[in-house]
Amino acid sequence: MTVAPSPAGGYEALAVIQSNFAGNVRLGSLEGPSVQAAAVNP
Repeated sequence: MTVAPSPAGGYEALAVIQSNFAGNVRLGSLEGPSVQAAAVNP
């Protein structure tokens, strides 16, 4: 995973995630903030 500060605030990350898990990703723990996934080659 690669993470960098976002110009709009917060952070942006690049990670490889299986598409069947992309809707259920949380940061740090099961109670952590939800991660929004976006396909790079739909």
